[in-house]
Amino acid sequence: MAWIEEINNAKPERCLDSIVEFASRGEVNRSLLASFDGFLETIVGVLSINGMQIRVLESVVRILSLILLENGVNEKLHKLILKSSSNSSCLPSFISILRNGSLESKMACFTVLESVTTNNESKRFIAGVENNFLPVIIHLIKIDNDNQELHDVVLSFLIAVSVARSIKSQLVQLGIVEVLSNMMSSKNAAISVVEKSLKILSMVCTCADGQSALSGDQKCAGAIVERLMKVSKTATEDAVVVLWSMCCLFRDEKVVEKVARSNGVTKVLLVMQSEVGEGNYVRRMCGDLIKVLRFGCKNVGGFSGAVSYETKTTHIMPC
Repeated sequence: MAWIEEINNAKPERCLDSIVEFASRGEVNRSLLASFDGFLETIVGVLSINGMQIRVLESVVRILSLILLENGVNEKLHKLILKSSSNSSCLPSFISILRNGSLESKMACFTVLESVTTNNESKRFIAGVENNFLPVIIHLIKIDNDNQELHDVVLSFLIAVSVARSIKSQLVQLGIVEVLSNMMSSKNAAISVVEKSLKILSMVCTCADGQSALSGDQKCAGAIVERLMKVSKTATEDAVVVLWSMCCLFRDEKVVEKVARSNGVTKVLLVMQSEVGEGNYVRRMCGDLIKVLRFGCKNVGGFSGAVSYETKTTHIMPC
């Protein structure tokens, strides 16, 4: 294959644009590329070349995102990017694109990275402190605070990799609660962005750092209450988990006050009325919340049994 030869001769910029165009033309072309022996290895190898132009790196990531769904590509990429010592230096190229690339290439980056984080080990590796991905990602959504499409893919990636307590704590320390609070408070926020924000908050609210950040944020609790009944059933569940965890499980009086002042009792009652069935744990959480919001944390006891609610939402338990 002439393209592989050109890339191996250290002249990737001459042919990568042509490969992107070829792969963009249809399924047959993408399947053909993925089937060539050595093509994927050669393409990924470009990412490990020091000093490579950002335009070249963008083309490589774009090609990878186009052929991801082809047979066997995802598994090979996982090994090439995360397992092969010869390509261990390709991760800085992803960071370079996230810092300096176009919007399209940044989106492609997240598509590729999420696809290779297929197990907890790879998720911990990608999000590990030593790889510096999370600070770059949080900075990215802080400075580009109006792009809903970008926010959507970033939040999907963060949900995918946030499997360990250390990762959740790192996210909180980097200011994720404030970022999500601002996103949910925006009138222009896409519903999918709001729903993913609630999912991440439900994941970090059980860690000490997350509880502290939620308690200290001036807008977050009110923003969560405002979104109740305006999102999907799953996202409403995530919102209730956050409020219940902060108000009932951890008995944070600051959050109780903020929720109460945001017409929380009425909103929680509406959610409670929409939940039907004996033993519905969301309905029971709403009942606990209403008691706390009406009478205050100090006057309501007996929540020790609440933490044993049977639920598929296992992340509500403290880390």
